Amino acid sequence: MIYPLVATGLGLEPLPADVIGDARVLDQAVAQFDCFECRDQASLSALRQAGIEAARARVGLDDSYLLKVSLNSSAGPRTLHISTFDKHMPHFIGEHGLRRLRDLASGYERCAFWVCSPSDEPLVAPLRAALPDLQVYDLSQLLFGPPVLRAGDGLVTSRFHPHLLAARAGLNGYYFAASAFYRAKHHGVLKLGSPFQELHEPGPRTRPSPQPSMIAATDGSHRLAKQRVAQGVFRLASLPHKQRHRDRLRRAAEQLRGAPLQTLRSLARGLF
Repeated sequence: MIYPLVATGLGLEPLPADVIGDARVLDQAVAQFDCFECRDQASLSALRQAGIEAARARVGLDDSYLLKVSLNSSAGPRTLHISTFDKHMPHFIGEHGLRRLRDLASGYERCAFWVCSPSDEPLVAPLRAALPDLQVYDLSQLLFGPPVLRAGDGLVTSRFHPHLLAARAGLNGYYFAASAFYRAKHHGVLKLGSPFQELHEPGPRTRPSPQPSMIAATDGSHRLAKQRVAQGVFRLASLPHKQRHRDRLRRAAEQLRGAPLQTLRSLARGLF
């Protein structure tokens, strides 16, 4: 059975040489995909700059665009949401970080921390000591419970997806980029129109002023574009087995013209 090879919503930038390995091997692997979608232009450019032609690669969107980000419409306290993890912990629970969070929290009625992974749990105690009214949301509540975000809330985050989801919902806030890797991720959200501001050290100590959110205004059209990608993947999966097999063989032949016989034999073992 030959199944379609599909990759969607990939964030690949930065793409250092020690991650790529042999660019020729990676180029051959990418060429076998029936659908290869990067979530931003920077990721596709990183592939090309690494010498990976990736002729079938395209620019698209993060897979979270498959779903709408809903706000909680019920009455509730205006909340400052916080999302970070263990590697970025010193920037949030050190003396300056906690003082900054307290100053930001003064513009809200409540604070909430998102436990997106078990590794986030050690942050709860120091944050609760600094912010006694802290509400803690675990992953099951974030994924399956009622929406935790309300209009007028804010977010401080070093994570990529909380920034993306809150900005799509129309919220304002701050992001913290603790490395080149996370700077690239957050800049991808900014390019989509996020109004979030970077949290510099020692950082601003006031509630972010409301800014127009272009990412929220384009959310509907972006979700439609992502749904078209999903429909295309469904159509690929529905193609007759023999047609997918012929297409895979054709791409392999184009990729390996002039390759050593041993390489061709290895490829044949993988295809049949």
